[in-house]
Amino acid sequence: QWWGSSVVVVGSDLSNLDRVDSPSKSLNIMGVAKAGDTMVAVGETLAYSTNNGRTFWPLELPAEAGYLASVEAAQDKFVAIGRDGTIIRSSNAVDWSKRLSNTTEHLLDLVFGDGLWVAVGEDGTIVSSPDASVFTLRPSGSGIPLRAITHGNNKFVIVGDSGAILTSSDAINWNMQGTDEALDLQGVTFGNGRFVAVGSEGIVHTSVD
Repeated sequence: QWWGSSVVVVGSDLSNLDRVDSPSKSLNIMGVAKAGDTMVAVGETLAYSTNNGRTFWPLELPAEAGYLASVEAAQDKFVAIGRDGTIIRSSNAVDWSKRLSNTTEHLLDLVFGDGLWVAVGEDGTIVSSPDASVFTLRPSGSGIPLRAITHGNNKFVIVGDSGAILTSSDAINWNMQGTDEALDLQGVTFGNGRFVAVGSEGIVHTSVD
């Protein structure tokens, strides 16, 4: 399932946000990434900004690239993932090329940590790469949708449906955990030494490890 919005807002802090012209007022935007003054927005569209988000210019998706769910910036490049195993990469936010994902499952989220790009998605899919060129499929031990991933404390953490939580220090070997409620988890992040996962029915889980 895919969600999104065509609204783009920018600001120096959360109390001073301005709405700016979206790259497309009718197409959903799923995510945005920033490197310097350059930003990339992805979703049903692909767009970039070189003035710190004040103006976005639409781009054409590479051939056979599907709906994009997430984008990250690291290693002097932007990487975006999405439907049917789509992974695309750019060094300048303008020229994009499709990369080998080794999966046709929908990819839902992406993170960079400890020198690795790791993407997760439907049917328990996990793929990783050191340079976002060719991705390797990693066994998750699960067939449920994996919806979000983060990195912190030298650890990757994935959350998914039915309260699934997977952890790994190397993005190769994954440990399956879970929650008592078994509610679908939709997002996870790391900050101030703590992991926070959120999901259905307002559920919030926190952990320091």
